[in-house]
Amino acid sequence: MEYFAINGLALGGGGTQRLQTIVGQGVAKELLYFGDMFNADKALDIHLVHKVVPADEVLQTAKEWAGRLAEKPIMALRMIKTAVNTGANVDIESGLTIESACFSNAFTTEDRKEGMQAFVEKRKPVYTGQ
Repeated sequence: MEYFAINGLALGGGGTQRLQTIVGQGVAKELLYFGDMFNADKALDIHLVHKVVPADEVLQTAKEWAGRLAEKPIMALRMIKTAVNTGANVDIESGLTIESACFSNAFTTEDRKEGMQAFVEKRKPVYTGQ
C-alpha cells in the first residue's frame, strides 16, 4: 500500500518513485507534499491517467477494452508488456536489447504468421495463442 505525506504518515510501497516517473518530479512533490484531493480531469491533465469516462460508462468501457485485448495475440502482448515495463527501469541500450529479445520471441509464433497472412489477405486474424 502506498502512503502520502499527509497526517504524519510515512511514505512506503514505492509510490514516490513510480509517481515521479509518471507525472514528473515537480508534480509528484506537489501531490505528495500537500496531499490535496483532485478530480479526474486533473488526473488526466497531469498524465496520471490517460482516459476519463463518465462514471456510468466505466464498466462498459473496461469490458470493451478487455474484449479488444482478447482479440490480440497473447504472446505479442506479453512481449510488449515485458519490453515496456522492464525497459522503463534500465538505460536505453539495455532497453533496446530487451526489446530485440521480445521481438524475436513474438516473431517465432504461429500468431505472428496468422497476423501477417491475415493482413495480406485483408481479413481479420484469428489468433490461437500459439
